[in-house]
Amino acid sequence: MKNLIIKNGLYASLVLVGIHLVVWVLSDGEPNYETGEIIGYASMIVCMVFVFLGIREYRNVELNGNMTFSQALGMGVLIALVPALAFGAYDLLYILYLNPDFNETYFAYYLDEMKASMSAADFEIAKKDVEAQKEFWDNPFLQFMVMFLTVFIIGFIVALISSSILRTKTTQKNKTMAKKKVTGIGGIFFKTPDPQKTKEWYAKNLGLKTNNYGSLFEFRLSDDADTKGYLQWSPFKDDTDYFDPSQKEFMINYRVENIEDLVEELKANGVNVLDEIEVYEYGKFVHILDNDNNKIELWEPVDSVFTDMYEGTTNK
Repeated sequence: MKNLIIKNGLYASLVLVGIHLVVWVLSDGEPNYETGEIIGYASMIVCMVFVFLGIREYRNVELNGNMTFSQALGMGVLIALVPALAFGAYDLLYILYLNPDFNETYFAYYLDEMKASMSAADFEIAKKDVEAQKEFWDNPFLQFMVMFLTVFIIGFIVALISSSILRTKTTQKNKTMAKKKVTGIGGIFFKTPDPQKTKEWYAKNLGLKTNNYGSLFEFRLSDDADTKGYLQWSPFKDDTDYFDPSQKEFMINYRVENIEDLVEELKANGVNVLDEIEVYEYGKFVHILDNDNNKIELWEPVDSVFTDMYEGTTNK
């Protein structure tokens, strides 16, 4: 979680600060304040795309595709804090060192604009308000806080919207998940003298789309037609030890839910659990032996990772 916050927060900070630095360099001492404000607010919104991306990655990688609104919002807020702090610090650097005359020239510009469009009496009244504002902005701490809060509020709004979009919808599937065990076949693995030739034979004669690991079959989940699921078909070299301690020529991978609870139940039932749960980007895995000493692979999948990796190269 920490790495996701830092990574996406830094990306957002680089975009936000980078855009402002480019605009400052290109202005060459003659800034267009109206255009600058538009670009400034636009860059604050654009950089917050990393809030959305960070929440999505958090859901898919660390939460195995299941995320509540509060979990999503918490991640989004933490990511948004990073560019907010970075931009507050950059603004201080800008007004104190890069362009120390900014406040003077900025308020002088607006006073000239007001003087040209107002009567003398109205201008004198407005001038006092502008001078009060300038006094406020001359305080570095207050300027830091305003810039920080401006970016953070935008980030918070983006986090709210992203959390509403990316949270896992409450369905009957979620309510009954704790009672489910195996939900389908996740993989078929078998031994062969030459896995590459086997893949080539199946590609030529049966039209399988093959990859480095074999071939991936795509399907739709029965209780969520919008979500894709995957089954991996993989030939292994006949001297592999991946099927050990089973002496069989095959191994079946089963798709499961709540793998931690399932493993505890299996242990309580006296099932031989061969290893500890391992976590990868695409899901959690553990291996057991059945009553005939067939090695079984249990997989709690993160199917969205396969969608991103193999879109357009699967068997349907």
